Amino acid sequence: MTQLGYGYAQRACVELLLLAVISGAIGPWIAMRSLAFFSHAIGTAAFPGLVAADALGALPMVGAGTAAAVVAVGAGGSQGRPGSRNSSSTGLWLTAALAVGALIASRQGVSSMAAQAALFGSLLTLTWADLVATGAIALLAAAAAVIGGPRWLDSGLTGSRRPGWDRLLALTVAVAAIAQLASAGSLLAAAMLVLPAIAARPWVRSVRSWQSLTACLALASGIGGLLLSLGFNLPPGASIAAVAGLAVFGSQLVARPLVRTLVLSTTGLIAALALAGCGSSAKPGGVVATTPIVGSIASSVAGNALPVSVLVPSGADPHEYEPRPSDIQALAGAALVAANGGLDSWVTRLKQRSGNSGPLLDVSTVIPHPLPGETQGSTDPHWFHDPRNVAAAAQAIAEQLAKLHPQGAAGFRARAAELSKRALELDAAGRTCAQRLTSSERNLVTDHDAFGYLAARLGLTIRGTLLPTQSTESAASPRQLDALVKLIRQLRIKAVFPERALDPKLARSIAAQTGASSATQLDADTLGPAGAADSNWQGMWSLNANRLISALSGGRISCNLAPQQQGANR
Repeated sequence: MTQLGYGYAQRACVELLLLAVISGAIGPWIAMRSLAFFSHAIGTAAFPGLVAADALGALPMVGAGTAAAVVAVGAGGSQGRPGSRNSSSTGLWLTAALAVGALIASRQGVSSMAAQAALFGSLLTLTWADLVATGAIALLAAAAAVIGGPRWLDSGLTGSRRPGWDRLLALTVAVAAIAQLASAGSLLAAAMLVLPAIAARPWVRSVRSWQSLTACLALASGIGGLLLSLGFNLPPGASIAAVAGLAVFGSQLVARPLVRTLVLSTTGLIAALALAGCGSSAKPGGVVATTPIVGSIASSVAGNALPVSVLVPSGADPHEYEPRPSDIQALAGAALVAANGGLDSWVTRLKQRSGNSGPLLDVSTVIPHPLPGETQGSTDPHWFHDPRNVAAAAQAIAEQLAKLHPQGAAGFRARAAELSKRALELDAAGRTCAQRLTSSERNLVTDHDAFGYLAARLGLTIRGTLLPTQSTESAASPRQLDALVKLIRQLRIKAVFPERALDPKLARSIAAQTGASSATQLDADTLGPAGAADSNWQGMWSLNANRLISALSGGRISCNLAPQQQGANR
């Protein structure tokens, strides 16, 4: 069964068909009336509206439409005759909109996934409600082209001013650009709207034939990009834009007979390769874990009885996760999805879009020793740095798997008990070793606020973090960093700890200013590569504790907590 058999891929195909109708109706007019930059600007300007809507919990299209309208009016694009003469004003407003969007995304706690979707689209996570909205816009675009087309053509040929009809054209282009956001995102919104029309232009002699060929090329680019995305696990929006761009270059630079041969052969090759790669790589009936750490715990419990796959790769930051086609496919076939609460709130939406109706276990809701999160009533999502919580998580996963596969219940529970025993042994050994630290050696500075649980178990005090949140999606102000530098000097803290998944430059800079060491990396939200000592939870926790205590003591103390390779798969 190929990925095209899944509901999310079928919805994507319907969306691409509707977008092709919009492109065919409006694309030629964008090319004729020099509105390519205007349409790109409108789509891109929707970015601050999309991220603001995510932060406020509002409807995305409401935020996008509001932001796009502000830029359109401010740039003068909806007044008089929009076109190249307004490009400077449009460029200024576009730059301002992107700056505002970046500020909102960084300061208002907008998730990285939401920002990625706003910039590059989320074609594979559309709902039928999204398709209805796109269908309505397609009808409006087609009606506007039929009614306004003769006036737009006359105005373009004679140079006469028709302010009312020009405003209708500008409004239709703006609405058409917004329709592209769900699939292509704000940065690529003009790809299917403009590029197919430009590619079709050398081949036609009338507006009607231009519109028809544009629609066909838009659909071909969309489906070709989707197949490329599914076959090679690439972002759909960028794949579609790349295919559309290749169509433009081919039509402009190569002679017509050769273009036909090139297009047919390339399209056939892409389709064959993509379809060959569309075979389901998911393991139906298995467990899908969102993060490597949850995956490690689930693998220890499942053993060889069930396959366990992980969405976020080892070494990557879960806060910066961007879904790929294979992730949605894996969720579609999962018997159980094991999640980590605050680190992966995006999984609920992805699971719904995949069509999976099975259970989702948020392990963070069953831990016995939670620490408070950043908002009222929330929990710090880094619970796995307390081994007692890991023991409880293993037992919760075992019970959920026992319900789904009663024949393996005894094995799941036995392996969970084994992991729990090992976790508690590591906890006791780590606490004993940390007792050798002096009071002045118990001050901790890390990249972001991810080690509250570990600090509590080892008797350490977190004095500051380079990123002042429990996520990695905000930045400290210069004033905060200056205060942290002074504190490190005052307390004579010996080490600043960068994290594996984050850029260590800031930690190294702070260390250079204070004389502290920044040579010791920790794992906050992820694990090491396969085969490494920290490729499972036990190894990660052991090495974190070893490294922390050794660095804080200036090398005076060595705990030698032996990391255990994941050998519970029996």
